[in-house]
Amino acid sequence: MEYTVFLVDRTPYGVVEWDLKEKNLEFLNGIDPDYFHYVAKSHLASLDGEDKNRAAVAIRLGFFHGMETLFSIICATLQAPDCYPAWIEKCTSGQLRSMVDTINRGSNHFQNKLNIDWVDWDSMAEKVFFCSKFNEKIPNETIKKFSQFWSRLSSIYLNENYKYEFNSIKHGFRTKAGGFHLRMGVEPEYGVSPPEEEMRHMGGSKFGTSFYRAESLNLVDNKLEKHNLRIKQHNINWNPETMCYSLGLICTSLQNIISFAKIINGIDPKTVKFSRPQDLSCFDKPWDDSVGVFSMSMNPKIQTEGLNLLSRQEILEKLKFKA
Repeated sequence: MEYTVFLVDRTPYGVVEWDLKEKNLEFLNGIDPDYFHYVAKSHLASLDGEDKNRAAVAIRLGFFHGMETLFSIICATLQAPDCYPAWIEKCTSGQLRSMVDTINRGSNHFQNKLNIDWVDWDSMAEKVFFCSKFNEKIPNETIKKFSQFWSRLSSIYLNENYKYEFNSIKHGFRTKAGGFHLRMGVEPEYGVSPPEEEMRHMGGSKFGTSFYRAESLNLVDNKLEKHNLRIKQHNINWNPETMCYSLGLICTSLQNIISFAKIINGIDPKTVKFSRPQDLSCFDKPWDDSVGVFSMSMNPKIQTEGLNLLSRQEILEKLKFKA
């Protein structure tokens, strides 16, 4: 019988189980990082066909799934390298975002079992690749590239609009596929469109999503604000081809972190493999092709003055429910 304790962010847990170490290694062996490479490869060829928007959304969903998996494994490695199955199950999306944000900013208060005093992407990458032997002209260049990649991914993962986009795709498919192009010009007079030749193209993409968000009204009375919403449309552009590069790097990152996790769980370092792209310029590929305008939300302003907005209790009474 084995017993271990750990934190999920700041929430403590204790786990007692038979053969805990074997279960932990079995869990690590069951993770399939190549799945994300498969997602990219399976849908990339369909981006020019009739189902191009479906293929693009599938890649987008795989990209979000890959980010969530990568950051879950990174944070679990920091806090519970001896009990991945329980940590992964108990960690909520809110807790994971909180931890990723902490690592992104860097902190000496991040409780971890790897004895890292200052936790950030650099220190995590250095720990993961401690046993790796890369033959490179610039020492630690690979470690720096992975650290930078994780940092850039974290900025996407923490973006509020992308969080709601991910939820809209995976929960009930509440998205409409397709991007947008933004063109601007000065009206010669009110209500008259500018001539076509004077319109300036600000950027855009044929791939993206549009979705609705139910957002609180901006009210002085916070009690009313919580229960009175408006529905705003958000539009996001992206390039599925560059996301395929990200999925490949997510796959490689996961393989390396799992190798490190096996070492700290007693596996001989000589029997595990660390890998990297042969051409390190691949780390920049996910950001090579910018769509110009990434997001847009153009919704008419709602004037709340004079509206008969109801409190929570009044809404329940109107619906004839008890509080």
